[in-house]
Amino acid sequence: MSRLTILGLRVDTLQYSVRGSLSPDLAAYLHEQKHEAQDREAPLPFLVDGTELMLQPKGRGSYPWLLKLGPLDIQLTDSAKFPTAYVRLGARGLLSEGAQDFFETSRRLVASLGAHEEPQASRVDVAVDFQGWEFTQGDMAGMVCPANKRALYFGGDQLQTASFGKLPMMFRAYDKTTEIREKRLEWWRVAWAAVDGFDPGERVMRAEVEVGRDVLKQLGIPTVGDVLENANAILGAGLRWCELRVPTGDQTKKRWPVHPVWEQLREAAYLGEPLPRVHEVADLMSEDEAKARAYSALVALAAHRDLSDLDAALAALGPGLKEYIGRGGRDFGVDRELRRRRMLSK
Repeated sequence: MSRLTILGLRVDTLQYSVRGSLSPDLAAYLHEQKHEAQDREAPLPFLVDGTELMLQPKGRGSYPWLLKLGPLDIQLTDSAKFPTAYVRLGARGLLSEGAQDFFETSRRLVASLGAHEEPQASRVDVAVDFQGWEFTQGDMAGMVCPANKRALYFGGDQLQTASFGKLPMMFRAYDKTTEIREKRLEWWRVAWAAVDGFDPGERVMRAEVEVGRDVLKQLGIPTVGDVLENANAILGAGLRWCELRVPTGDQTKKRWPVHPVWEQLREAAYLGEPLPRVHEVADLMSEDEAKARAYSALVALAAHRDLSDLDAALAALGPGLKEYIGRGGRDFGVDRELRRRRMLSK
């Protein structure tokens, strides 16, 4: 087989917990503001160390308060039974800001809320994207892995995802191109386009390891700092735990030769530098969608009024919208603010 084009090894998701204590005043204020968010049925701006986060109307699990800012989630509790803060760093933030900077930003915010002890990694997804080889059901038959839980998912006759194990140790191999189209994550293409050899017309495959707290401790990587310094080691551990081999006549699978793809994936280098354009493209996509919807509405208005000229349709749209807003008792400023909050919560 030809050599793979490795498009990057990256930390895709990082979750960590921090102990400390919320002040009684802060807990009371969070409680009050959460009730207001529930009354309004919308997120409420919540200023933390000069940064506007969005307090959600609902908490999550054992954490009564959830603050969000795009790909950053901060869950909070004042109960001594659990870590004070449980933080999730999503893929877009890790890409656009760089893993280390995004973590430090989140750490500053969490510390200002009262969670000041050493952050302990709870879960990390490390992934390597590549082109030049596409896995098949036949290939997966050569997977040597101790996991009892295994699953294959198809799109028609084409294998899209192969999953092995469950937390605290999982391995997945899947078609990333299909996922980004279905979940509208096209900003991933910015990261791939930064790599020489990327072919936008070819599918991108992903090999991904998901590791929980217990395995991280076994690997000697308990803290977030350890995780960010050892992303290659985490992927390597996953590729040894689930190892793709080439079947032979030998009854002992462990003696089958390692598949050349696995050899090449192990050579992937960790990429933690920021790619700010990821954030820009994500914003532009939302704006483009808004324009597409506005155009669709403009065409519908032109059809209703039998207007064939674009400028005439645009001239009619403004007064028509104002009439609709007044008739429906809408408030443009209020609606705009609610939409902004929801966007910041995504």
